[in-house]
Amino acid sequence: MTRNWLCILFLGVFGLLVACGGGKKGDTNSPSDVPKTFDTDPLALLPSGAIGVARLDTKAMYAAGGSGAELGKLTERFIPIGEETGFSAPRDLETVYAGSYSLQGLDVIAVMVGKFDADKIQKAAEAKTKLKGGGVLVASPYAGRTIYTVSNFGFTVLTGRTVIAGTETAVRRALDRCRDGVPTRTLSEVMVKTLETEGAHIALAADLSAHPLPNISIGPLQLPGTQGLKVVRVLGVFKAPGLNIAGTLTYDTEANAQTGVEGLRKAAKFVSGLSAVAPVPRLDNFEAKADKVDVQAKFSVDDKALKDLLVALPGLLN
Repeated sequence: MTRNWLCILFLGVFGLLVACGGGKKGDTNSPSDVPKTFDTDPLALLPSGAIGVARLDTKAMYAAGGSGAELGKLTERFIPIGEETGFSAPRDLETVYAGSYSLQGLDVIAVMVGKFDADKIQKAAEAKTKLKGGGVLVASPYAGRTIYTVSNFGFTVLTGRTVIAGTETAVRRALDRCRDGVPTRTLSEVMVKTLETEGAHIALAADLSAHPLPNISIGPLQLPGTQGLKVVRVLGVFKAPGLNIAGTLTYDTEANAQTGVEGLRKAAKFVSGLSAVAPVPRLDNFEAKADKVDVQAKFSVDDKALKDLLVALPGLLN
């Protein structure tokens, strides 16, 4: 798997293992009858063709403390700006919506909702202020707006509440859709319902129908269960004893679904065994069962063990 896809799966927290559906009832194309602005419907800002999408309720994660706050800190590593532009993730960031558009290479877009100071960001770019990550913002006009780039990361401030970020190509593609005002949603119904599930701190949905996953391995363990995998849905909630994950993997056939159950059980057993010798949390109360072409699974992770992993994760990824 590419680093890009691993990042998207990580944002969903253990999206390789389990998934979850659910969501609000009603029209999936219009969140309300309120007149649309760029702040009204963040999902409409994600371009079409997403393979996987994720939502992080960063405000709730920071408030949860423990592993939730640590996951929030890890999210900050992907945001190059800080107090030098008047921005603090724990204080100002509320929600992040992300989409991945390729299994090969880096093609990621995110919509960040919170509080952003466009004037301070512009002044930081003009003054060539050194950012917390060590880079300098470079401003360039596009589609009537300004794209700020640092290294391979770009973002544009739509409003004081909404920022589009990601690879520069992805940001330009998103802005192309905003030339004539607020675009309409193009995400699939299953993606929208999953991301809009009330009460979830983490949500992920992936449509793999046209993008079969390669064989997956965890260390020396080769996992069955990716053959015929069509849809992945994940929900996570930070609640005692830690992080609770539950969900559904949808396959093309019942036989492949049964193989998927086997793969999940092997993965859970391997991860729990690894926890004895490495900073990897055990998967408690793990359950997985097949219902025709759907595999439903759930587990919980101890808060302290997950926090220890998240603290060590940057070094492991490097």
